[in-house]
Amino acid sequence: MTTTSTTTNRIRTTTLALGLGLATGGTALAQVDIDEVLCSSTSATKATDLVLGQVDSDSDQNSGFEWIDASQNSLAASSTASGASAHGHCASEAQLTQEGFQAWAYAYGSSWTKPGQEASYNTSGGGQYGFVIEHPTRVEGHVCGAADTPFSTGQVRAVLWGETDAGFVRPVDHVVGNGPDCHYFEFILEPGEYEFNLHAWLRTDNIGDGQYDEWGEIEAELKFDVLAHPDVDFDGDVDGADLAKFLGAWGTDLEEHDFNGDGIVDGADLAILLGAWTD
Repeated sequence: MTTTSTTTNRIRTTTLALGLGLATGGTALAQVDIDEVLCSSTSATKATDLVLGQVDSDSDQNSGFEWIDASQNSLAASSTASGASAHGHCASEAQLTQEGFQAWAYAYGSSWTKPGQEASYNTSGGGQYGFVIEHPTRVEGHVCGAADTPFSTGQVRAVLWGETDAGFVRPVDHVVGNGPDCHYFEFILEPGEYEFNLHAWLRTDNIGDGQYDEWGEIEAELKFDVLAHPDVDFDGDVDGADLAKFLGAWGTDLEEHDFNGDGIVDGADLAILLGAWTD
């Protein structure tokens, strides 16, 4: 993630990983595991009066791996006695939902100077959310952002990328310009390790130019719907146990056994199951 220099090494755990119970046809399927959440925020400000030789600076950083419902906030402010000032504030949040997760990031900066003064702020809020998909999964969601940054160098962005057996994929890479902007998406993710990143980042250097007030905000939601798979009991193979469960749904429209998605569990689905047989 580009918002901070905090390490992005992944956390691996068998006891703390949070499994999403995703309903498909009334059956909970724990196939998407949220294995890490990094929420971070950092703000740095500096105000200088070149004539009087006054300098004031401040910084605040909060970041770290937390489990879901993570939240971080930072605030930094600086000013000189003669009036130059800078203020930076940012925040980030993430939480699980019944179908997936939601995340939000925000950054704000304000400065005031007159000739012979300088003020700057560098502020960023964001998050990094890792998850593992074990079986093909439909992902539906959105990214919405807004920004008012006429003087800043910065970015409001959301990226979803992953490593699968077929190679690297990046189905979402959305950058928000000035004003409101939303991107809605729906696609299939193949098994693999994925990471969703979003951040709002601002940097401004105000050299005697009066008042700057700028901000950027972004929020996103991902919903996971695990597709039907012949490994009905998700124990890593397709065998008699899966066949027994499948036959119990014969003639119904249960989605977790309707492997071809035609609305009925029948011989066509049985052929798919037998074609994936591993026992």
